[in-house]
Amino acid sequence: MVQCTMCKKYFIHSCVDLTTAEVRSIKTKQNINWTCSRCPGVGESISELKSLILTLQEEIKTLRCNNETKLKFEEVIQELTDRNRRKSNIMVYGLTEDKESSKDEQKRLDQTKIKEVLNFLEINTDNVQIKPIRLGTENDYFGP
Repeated sequence: MVQCTMCKKYFIHSCVDLTTAEVRSIKTKQNINWTCSRCPGVGESISELKSLILTLQEEIKTLRCNNETKLKFEEVIQELTDRNRRKSNIMVYGLTEDKESSKDEQKRLDQTKIKEVLNFLEINTDNVQIKPIRLGTENDYFGP
């Protein structure tokens, strides 16, 4: 007896014009499929479905690649935006901190000192917005 790989029905090999040797080959070799005379259209449909699946898998790979490229592009845009935002930032070390001043007063003192440094370097500070931010903990000592 031989089994149709599509409908899973069993047939007597002599009734479906198969020799004993052919049945033996079908049973012993895993990559040989046999379909009965009622199922040939199904086999073609399966072949079409397999090729469609392969095409869809390729399209998914392409979409994943495009998505990764898009994410990398967005990261580059974000990096450029951050750089542009920070392009005028400067760091000044060694500005003394007045222990008696309030935070707002210290900010004004820092602005004045920074303007003095920029004026000494002959940088026009008329239209420059100075927003000092102190790093580290209060009264950190950075000296030798």
